[in-house]
Amino acid sequence: MFIGIVTVIGPPRDYLYATMFPKWMVFAPGVAPIVADGVTYAGIVVVGHAVMRLIAGPAIEDRLARQPLS
Repeated sequence: MFIGIVTVIGPPRDYLYATMFPKWMVFAPGVAPIVADGVTYAGIVVVGHAVMRLIAGPAIEDRLARQPLS
């Protein structure tokens, strides 16, 4: 769910910043830069979660996680 939210909210945010601060970034005209920006946001989130899982392990094995009530 978070990946979808970031993919939808990220490109308009970047376009807003590009409008306010044109020296920071420039987008080419068309739909392709918008799609590429959204895919980049999704990829960053996926890679971040994969690295966290690789380093920390699955959440179910966390000693500090809540245990289900039996």
